[in-house]
Amino acid sequence: MLHRKNKLMLIFSAGTVLLSLFIHLLHRRFDVFQSMQMHGHSAMTASAPAWQLNAILLLPLLLLGISWFLYLSRREHPLIPLLNILCLTFASISIIGGGGGTVEFHFSIFMVVAMTAYYDNVKLIAAMTGVFAIHHLAGFFFLPELVFGVTEYPFLMLVIHAGFLVLTSVATSYQIVSKTRIQQELEADGRSKQEQIRELLANVQSLSDQLQKSSAIVSERSEISSRSGEEMIASFREVSAALEHQSLSIRSVETDIQQTTLSIKEVSAASEQMNEHSARSDDSIASIQLSIERLTQETERTSRAIEVAFRTLQKLISSTQNVEEIVTTIQEVSGQIHLLGLNAAIEAARAGEHGQGFAVVASEVRKLAVRSNESTDRIRTILASISEDSREARIGFEAGLESADAARSQAESTFAGFQEVRTLLELTSKSIREVHGELLQASRSVDRVSSEMLQIASVTEENVASMEELFHITEKQMNSTHEINRELGRVKSLADSLREQFS
Repeated sequence: MLHRKNKLMLIFSAGTVLLSLFIHLLHRRFDVFQSMQMHGHSAMTASAPAWQLNAILLLPLLLLGISWFLYLSRREHPLIPLLNILCLTFASISIIGGGGGTVEFHFSIFMVVAMTAYYDNVKLIAAMTGVFAIHHLAGFFFLPELVFGVTEYPFLMLVIHAGFLVLTSVATSYQIVSKTRIQQELEADGRSKQEQIRELLANVQSLSDQLQKSSAIVSERSEISSRSGEEMIASFREVSAALEHQSLSIRSVETDIQQTTLSIKEVSAASEQMNEHSARSDDSIASIQLSIERLTQETERTSRAIEVAFRTLQKLISSTQNVEEIVTTIQEVSGQIHLLGLNAAIEAARAGEHGQGFAVVASEVRKLAVRSNESTDRIRTILASISEDSREARIGFEAGLESADAARSQAESTFAGFQEVRTLLELTSKSIREVHGELLQASRSVDRVSSEMLQIASVTEENVASMEELFHITEKQMNSTHEINRELGRVKSLADSLREQFS
């Protein structure tokens, strides 16, 4: 900034020196200003010696040359402003002396004051004022012809000149001081505003970084939630498939139980027939001696019926074992359902607020798994009872077969063993009644198992429906998570844009 001021002031100085040369030329060569009124006083006009005029003419030229030399070597040389002001001041003195000291040329002093104010330096104003004061005092006491163009100059006029010069300099200095103070205040305010702007930009950038970090963390957690949701969906699909398989198994067990019920009913009917035959045998025991052949035939038919019942009982035992295996499978599936429900609850806890709905459904799934396990335990107990009863019935049937064989052998061999046959028939009748009772109890047990299977099937269907509902809820959450990810992407893009704009 100083080198620009120096350059402009050098131009002003050069112009002022040229103006001084021009005025010297007009006055000393052509005597243009001789007829002008001199200060309005009656003193005799006089011209200064030529050597004095030449001295005040060459001095600003010398100062201008030194200023230009310093400017060319160093544009912001600290002596250039002082040399410029001295050049302007002595150029004004040269104008006054070259113009014959007339009052009109004294106005060049105020031109110099205005030019000096351009530097905004009170010391330069004081130096200029001091040089002009010395110039006027020297003119009043020693060189009135050079300064005022007269041989004598009134002291009052000197005081007036000096007063206006000092007032102008003081006013200019005050303006410079006020301007400097205002400029400093503005610069301080500007620095404060810049500091506030820098702090604001730093805050904006910090907020942008925090926003980016937060969006990254939320996006990462959203991705984790999304992956958890996908894992939960896969788990729900597995659970749903397992429940469907369980439902099919339960339907198969129900079919087997129905077949077992039919077989038991057939055996029960056969047992009732055997009971009736035994009663008729008791009623006709008096005529057994006369109808041994008929008794033998009836014994053979009884033996065959017992064999059929025995085979049916063996089927019942086999079906009971199959049912027990199915119940074991159901318990394993219930355990898997419980574990999947527990895993779903854990994943829902990780998901936070978004997993509250999952936690409720997972709890219901675990409850249903517990109920299924309890039902299968009851079924296992019932099947154990059926197995025990079937083993006892098989023992009874085996005894009945042995008794029937023995009766048939004795009937064929001799009538002498009639009493033993009668005893064996009584034992057979008793065994048949016991088998009939056991068959009735087995029928009731099978009915209870069928009812439990229906309940298990209903619970399984509820589990499947719950899983489907949970699957749809999870899909909705996944869609919401993807939407959140898209919004987080927009927020991250906005944070990047803010950071680029304020970086």
